[in-house]
Amino acid sequence: MLELFSTYTTIVVGLSLNDREDHIIQSAVSLAQRTSAQLIMVHATEPFRSYSLAREGFALPYEELEPDQGDAELIMAQNRIDNLRDSLPSSIVCETRIVRDYPEDAIEEVARSAKGTLIMCGFHRERHPRFLGGMSTALALMAHSNHPVMVVPGDRPMDFQNHPLTVLVADDLQSDGEQALRGAMGFCRSIDVDHLVHAHVNPMSYREINHMVEKIQIAMLEGRIPSNPDFNSQVYIEETKASLKTLLRQRIDAIDPTFTAEFKYRPCVRFGEPIEEIHRLTVETKSSVLVFGKHHMLHRGRLSLGKVPYEAMVEPHVATIIVPDRGSA
Repeated sequence: MLELFSTYTTIVVGLSLNDREDHIIQSAVSLAQRTSAQLIMVHATEPFRSYSLAREGFALPYEELEPDQGDAELIMAQNRIDNLRDSLPSSIVCETRIVRDYPEDAIEEVARSAKGTLIMCGFHRERHPRFLGGMSTALALMAHSNHPVMVVPGDRPMDFQNHPLTVLVADDLQSDGEQALRGAMGFCRSIDVDHLVHAHVNPMSYREINHMVEKIQIAMLEGRIPSNPDFNSQVYIEETKASLKTLLRQRIDAIDPTFTAEFKYRPCVRFGEPIEEIHRLTVETKSSVLVFGKHHMLHRGRLSLGKVPYEAMVEPHVATIIVPDRGSA
């Protein structure tokens, strides 16, 4: 489970050290204060180009100046991140790391070596409003990290101390969905959330349900299956929802039978397109945190998301946590 309430808990915060990251830092501080966790703020600078394959005696212009420029860049970055650390409340235990590596690799390695419990980072939607390529550190970590990754919304800091929180977890009713559920439950216990919404989206559309019910009704009239004059689309939908809600409740009770007695819990079943239904549920329930598993990714080796498209995972005003698969570090 994603449990963050120990002084031995470490939250790794990835920063690019630009002027638009106050919301990430404030969110990390709020979560650390709530959970008594320590922070490690990480900044990575791009590695030098490699000339190992260049012809003997071949050198690009200014190549000899690059090490000096790189040292100056590291020193400037270290000063900036140290200033950020020094500006934090005195109650916060915080380390800083400056790494010469690609950002997603640097953050992942720091989280691995420090036995981090959670990675926090931001995503600047305005830079890549529709493009899902490899230019976003947040996307790369969501897709490949072996640690839970929280992407902080870009429009405001998260208040984990004073604001009642509702967490929404998407469960596909498979083993990977169970990992997301375990992560959500651990997070709820860490910050004592107000409400957990446990959601499952059946991808059947209402048109498909009506078509299926018509076939069943025809089979009843032809005597191929027992007749039920009360059977219709609405009955099928209500019976299916009731059955799935029972299954959702059984899944959470199997993990922790005391959870639903201690927290407000709502199983929720929808039909239709996952992106639309998750968005509607987020708005209706006023959720502050969404929790997904990596099973929602169609192509893990690339950065395209499948069952729940990316836009549903970066709702305005809402943080998103991606939980790694079973067996990840």
